[in-house]
Amino acid sequence: MVHDQLLPRVAYASQASAYMVVWEYTANTSDHDIYARQVGADGQPIGVEQALRYSSVDETVPAVTYNSAANEYLLVWEQEYSHPTTTSTLAVSV
Repeated sequence: MVHDQLLPRVAYASQASAYMVVWEYTANTSDHDIYARQVGADGQPIGVEQALRYSSVDETVPAVTYNSAANEYLLVWEQEYSHPTTTSTLAVSV
């Protein structure tokens, strides 16, 4: 069984002196999910890693940015509905 963590992306929150890391987690060859975790400026994890979306379809290609005006991160990823032909872009702010 494959358990890979792929395509890490990082954004820095200047107001919190912390980072948000997102990545694609491969539980097996047909199940990809997106996870996120905040990390302090000292490199120590803050809280626990969170699955952004956990479903039977693939979530891939994560991205993250920080909006300092709103003091929030925007996390974005693709979700495949009919492998591999139909995808949607999903997002969440945290």
